[in-house]
Amino acid sequence: MLKNCQKIYILSLCLAFIAAMASVAIAVDGANSSPTRLDVNDISILWPVPKSSDDLNKLIALDEKLADGISTICPENAFQQLVTTAQGVNVSGSAGNIVQIKFRNQKAAFESATNWIIAGIRIDPSAPGCDKKLIAAFGSTPQIRLIVQPVTRQGEKVIVHDVTAHLVYSFVAGIEPATASGLPARVNPDKAKFKIVLDDLATLKAELLAAGINSDGELSVHPAFASETIKFPEKLRVFLKKHLSAEQLSAMAFMGIDSPEPWIFFAMVKQEGKFVRTGHPTLGTEQAQMLTFRGGDKVMPHPKNSTFGNGFGVSTSVLFEPVNLDGLLLPGGEHPATFREIPDIVANPQISHFFNTDCVSCHSESTRRSNLSLQGTVSPFQFQRPAGISGVNDAVLAKHEWNVRNFGWFPDFFNEGKAVESVSMRTANEAAESAAFINREYFTNTPEPVMTKNVTNALTLVMTIKSPDDKVKLKQLITSLQQLPPEKNPIAVALTKLGNVHFARFVFIGDDQLAVITSYDNDFETYILSFVDELGEVFDKLLVHIKDAPPLPVKEHPEAFLEFVKKRDLICEPPFYSAYPTLKVQDILTLQKKATEPTSNPRQ
Repeated sequence: MLKNCQKIYILSLCLAFIAAMASVAIAVDGANSSPTRLDVNDISILWPVPKSSDDLNKLIALDEKLADGISTICPENAFQQLVTTAQGVNVSGSAGNIVQIKFRNQKAAFESATNWIIAGIRIDPSAPGCDKKLIAAFGSTPQIRLIVQPVTRQGEKVIVHDVTAHLVYSFVAGIEPATASGLPARVNPDKAKFKIVLDDLATLKAELLAAGINSDGELSVHPAFASETIKFPEKLRVFLKKHLSAEQLSAMAFMGIDSPEPWIFFAMVKQEGKFVRTGHPTLGTEQAQMLTFRGGDKVMPHPKNSTFGNGFGVSTSVLFEPVNLDGLLLPGGEHPATFREIPDIVANPQISHFFNTDCVSCHSESTRRSNLSLQGTVSPFQFQRPAGISGVNDAVLAKHEWNVRNFGWFPDFFNEGKAVESVSMRTANEAAESAAFINREYFTNTPEPVMTKNVTNALTLVMTIKSPDDKVKLKQLITSLQQLPPEKNPIAVALTKLGNVHFARFVFIGDDQLAVITSYDNDFETYILSFVDELGEVFDKLLVHIKDAPPLPVKEHPEAFLEFVKKRDLICEPPFYSAYPTLKVQDILTLQKKATEPTSNPRQ
């Protein structure tokens, strides 16, 4: 009797939990019933400037351990290569003088990864750009980018330094080599893995909304940082630990100074496991670029940008010198742009990108626009923000001429070094373009994330059988597998291991079709590709009897198998009903286990 009461009590708690979760989902869905949509703050997450030791203790440093508990966000060897290289980078000024990055009295602090703090996270679904022409030429590399800056303590005072690094983690499925005809190497994205990243961001957005925090709106410091209860920094810590790895770190960029200036920019890429300095397409053989206000040419070396015509430069470098803003950039040419429109050209990611725009231009277009009072200019070269996507909050736009921060914290040298959050127009436009690309390419006609709609999805894969004889052999194969005890049935073993399948069954339809019908959690592509890993041999045996089957074995042709399934998956008529829309397989198994465990409290 006592045990029955215990079970009834615990089951009632489980049912109450399920009902509560369902009510949250309904409430959130009622408040926002549109398809999954990410906005600029969801993919460009800017931390507030730390103002106290307590603030700093909550932030994430580069030596933070990842999910394996061993490796760090930035591997120590890569970090040391970066800071060592930085201290050897120099640029020739216009007078022939040599200028070098120097750490001076901050050398010990800057050489410790503990002091390099994440100021921002940027999610880029397609580097070097989302434009179709760029993708056709160079491919598409999804990336997670970290913007980090050294932050030190002086007693209780927190000091943000005017130095920054940019770490790039890439999601690449493969690289097509350059061709003899001159076509460059093209990168193929690992869309399946990157979709998991985006699903987690969408889930986080929904969780915040359920807690009353709406992340839609102008790009600025992420609104969730203002909440003491949501523990947003910890959620980001978990997100980064899950999705970053040393293997994915593919490039690093650095901006250093010889205090108080000039600013020197350089980049490194991974080659055969080591990071080496690399040239920039607009700088010829030079591997670094400088911005200075000390006299002579302000930008060195002079860039040779190619936005308009072969070799003709569109760069902010000319805007640091006296210039007729209404003069034509290319007199007599087909592009009647004036000098006053340079900031708009540079800030437009559909025109300017890594291969045709120099470092200083990308980091100064906003401040040149502000210092030359060009904000009100109406230009045909302005970026046209996609419908439904937010812009940038004017309060964080870079305005001070000494601010070369694209995304992060600007320590104002002329205001006692007090740091403020800063975003360039170029970054805001890239975020808007990226958000639209993600919503279009990854979330169109896909289920919404947990907390807004079902986490469970349906697969109805209908395949045509080659012949009556093949049907007989298929039936024999399936029957022999299904008659095995669960621990010896490869299908049952694999699905149990995957841990994301609610139900699965084979159904013969008429004389010539076989259906595989399942209910599963979350992402379609990840789910199907997991079949390849765990059930590849079973599908090999099934598919030899199926018309127009993909190349076999499926483990060697996963993308072909994925396309095969996509074409034959019959989409159900929405909505997809679930009695427990927010509970995954593992959630249900956990509740089931709790319901059957005896309680240690004899009074219950």
